[in-house]
Amino acid sequence: DAVGISAETLSRNFSKDTGTTLKHYLNGQLSGVAAERLLASNRAVYEIAHELSFNDEYYFSRFFKKHTGLSPADYRKRYQTAEKL
Repeated sequence: DAVGISAETLSRNFSKDTGTTLKHYLNGQLSGVAAERLLASNRAVYEIAHELSFNDEYYFSRFFKKHTGLSPADYRKRYQTAEKL
């Protein structure tokens, strides 16, 4: 509504212009924000999931693993340790 076109038109134009789907792009952005938050703090995974509007920590964990290849806990262990070295 904000841009005056339908969601379908926006998605189609986005795919045509970028070569990727809008959903794929947005999911990548969301997993990137989640990864940053996991590394920037020691907050619990459920807190980060809630901040990112996931109602269920387990769904968030599945989403995160699908997009990064690691669970949130494993991602934090691997990359927080690497950052400290």
